[in-house]
Amino acid sequence: VLDHEFYYNTSSNENNNSVVTLFTQGESHYLFTGDLEAGGEKSLVENNPNLPKCRLYKAAHHGSNSANSKRLLDVIEPEIVCVTCCAGSFEYTKTWSNTFPAQEVVNRILTYTDKIYVTTYSTEDQKDYKSLNGTITFISDGVNYEIHGSENDTKLTDTVWYKKRLENIEKQEKEEA
Repeated sequence: VLDHEFYYNTSSNENNNSVVTLFTQGESHYLFTGDLEAGGEKSLVENNPNLPKCRLYKAAHHGSNSANSKRLLDVIEPEIVCVTCCAGSFEYTKTWSNTFPAQEVVNRILTYTDKIYVTTYSTEDQKDYKSLNGTITFISDGVNYEIHGSENDTKLTDTVWYKKRLENIEKQEKEEA
């Protein structure tokens, strides 16, 4: 369990109270930050100066743009990123680019890797959700690894859903201009 200030100090955002875990297997590291927000990520980096590069990173706060900061990503340089969310749901926003995982976050992660996997997505009518990759399983011996989705193993940026999302973002931006 990695240290950060919000185990001791109150945050205005309860997501910063998330427990952060780092698992190490040989030379491979796997980071899970729960719903930690950018402020918590800042504290995490400051309180853990030897935070390693990570083979696997479970994206914070469902891929929210209020988390998964450049500050953290620059340190951990993730090789594989898994996002547990209902991608494209308008539950918290009406802007396509801010639906989970936020496009800003996807762009930040793409600086390090295109190996981004997402559990589910919201149907276009927003009444249901379906598996994108489904249940994501990561198996490693510390050197080699396999990653599988119960639905498929397709990287986010190669999915039909993602390509449609980019079209929707572009359309929405044109309408707002």
